[in-house]
Amino acid sequence: MLKPETMEEHLVGYLRNDLDPASRRAVEAYLRTHPEAAARVEQLRQNLAPWDEDAGRVAPPSDLVHRTLARIAEHRARPLPRAPRPRSYELGGITSRRFRLADMAVAAAVLLLVGVVGLAWIPKTRQRANELACQNQMRVVWQALQNYSDAPANHGEFPRVEANGPHSVAGIFVPMLQDAGLLTSDVSLVCSGNGPAADGRPSLQDLEQLYHDQPDTFKAVTRTLAGTYAYTLGYTDNGTLHGLRRDSGDLLPLLADAPPESGTGLSPNHGGQGQNVLYIGGNVRWCTQRTVGVNCDDIYLNQDGKLGTGRKWDDTVLGPSYATPYGVGE
Repeated sequence: MLKPETMEEHLVGYLRNDLDPASRRAVEAYLRTHPEAAARVEQLRQNLAPWDEDAGRVAPPSDLVHRTLARIAEHRARPLPRAPRPRSYELGGITSRRFRLADMAVAAAVLLLVGVVGLAWIPKTRQRANELACQNQMRVVWQALQNYSDAPANHGEFPRVEANGPHSVAGIFVPMLQDAGLLTSDVSLVCSGNGPAADGRPSLQDLEQLYHDQPDTFKAVTRTLAGTYAYTLGYTDNGTLHGLRRDSGDLLPLLADAPPESGTGLSPNHGGQGQNVLYIGGNVRWCTQRTVGVNCDDIYLNQDGKLGTGRKWDDTVLGPSYATPYGVGE
């Protein structure tokens, strides 16, 4: 018999055709007698639809460059047959010269076409390479976050942003992981890994001292704690602030490219074309819209349209490094 607390997991498996026959029959029987569960299946079906859109994106083979260069080298090294001597035609070779000029014109046109196509292809290739590099970087951070939640003392919780005080900014997860020995200083938090790693990231003790003794410096430092990424601000339930847990649900967003300073555009990390989003389950998705939360809500604003804590467990909000649960900079 299916338990309600595990039904969400079974519904996702039902939609993805991952259940064994017995479990699938049990879910179908449950749906026939629980209309609310049937409605939840339809909602999950809509939420999972964007995942299928990304299924066709396949990264090029890792050895593609080496294979291409080897093929070029093989082609250039092959022996060429001796070309026949050009024949001289009537009128002092005028026809022959005209033929060679035509060849040169065709070759120039081909080179021009290849150049135009190549110039259009290079930016797209570079953008895709940056997307993949950013995703790999997020997976490194996710491994550190998972190890943190697995520690017995943390009881399955990810680093949590506090309601106030020196730990009340989204970027606090970085020194928390660093102090726990789970995130080394050589791991860049600049999107795509193209920027330098942070030089001398502050510890939790450093931040606490700055908060009390140098508040202006504290605010400046917190703007760069999480680099160019945004982290979950948690959610408020009955007036109590909660962070996300390992068992909160694999489909909840946990980390993403940071949003723009203002407006409702896409992350500037990738030229405003989209953003990578890391989910609790460890999956990283390239998203060309902001409404990729569990209920297709904006991952950078809560259900009230504000940058702050979510209004319930599945209304998670990803804030830039300096964001606080109850208002930026408060």
